[in-house]
Amino acid sequence: FIMKTNYLLPTSFKKIGWIMIVISLIYYVMYMTFDWATIYFKMPSIFNDGNFFTMVKTEIYSTFLPIVALSGFLFIAFSKERDEDEYIGKIRERSFVFAALFSSLLIILSTLFIFGLDYLNILIMDFFVFLFVFTVKFQIELWKFRKENKDEE
Repeated sequence: FIMKTNYLLPTSFKKIGWIMIVISLIYYVMYMTFDWATIYFKMPSIFNDGNFFTMVKTEIYSTFLPIVALSGFLFIAFSKERDEDEYIGKIRERSFVFAALFSSLLIILSTLFIFGLDYLNILIMDFFVFLFVFTVKFQIELWKFRKENKDEE
C-alpha cells in the first residue's frame, strides 16, 4: 500500500512567486546601486548580542527582502505545472537532485577554501542558491521537454 500525496501548491502560486522575485531583485539592485530605501524600524528579537527578548533596530533590506525572495523561490519551485504529469514529476525530481548536489559541492568547496564571515555568508546564501539552481534547472528541462513534444506533434 503506497499512499500518493502531492505537496505541490496550486499553479497560480508560480505567478505570485515570479512577481515576488522580480520585486526582490529590483529592490536589491536599487539598494546596492543607490543605497536606496534604507528604512529602519524596531522589531522584537528572540536573541541579539547575548540578550534574550529585546527590541532591535533593523532595516527592510536585511529583514524582509530575504523573506520575500525565499517565499518567491518556494512558490515557484513547489507550484504545480498546468500540465503536471508523471514525467514532469521526474523532471522535478532530477532537478531537485541536481540542485542538492550542486549546493552540497558549494558547501564542501566553501568549507575548504573560504573562512571567517565570508564562509558564514556562503552558508546563509546556500539555501537561496539551492532554490535558484533548482528553479533554473527545472525550467530549462521543462522547456526542452515541451519543445520536444511540440516538435513531435
